[in-house]
Amino acid sequence: MENNDEKWFDKYEQQLKELLEAKTDIDSRLENLRKQILVQMIDHKEEKLKTDNFSVTLAPPRYFIQFDSKRFKEEHEELFAQYSTAKQKEATIIIKKSRTKSTGEEDEEII
Repeated sequence: MENNDEKWFDKYEQQLKELLEAKTDIDSRLENLRKQILVQMIDHKEEKLKTDNFSVTLAPPRYFIQFDSKRFKEEHEELFAQYSTAKQKEATIIIKKSRTKSTGEEDEEII
């Protein structure tokens, strides 16, 4: 019985591996396609395209302000606490791809 309990994840491992490999391939292909569409929209001076299936809008380069909350918390701990609210997240799982111990690499979070 104990041996069975230790092996319960085995039935999910291969399926998870295959799906993640397919996801990596699809993500790469989608990113490549996005880049191609971006180039074509710029070349054709198109700001927006609409079809029966998709709406594609060109978002030009822009500047934005990024707030460094970690640094702010370190430098202004009391002020940070005044504007912070504790919230509870639902239970979830974090899946990381295991790295070999010999390379010294950390596990990589994948989903």
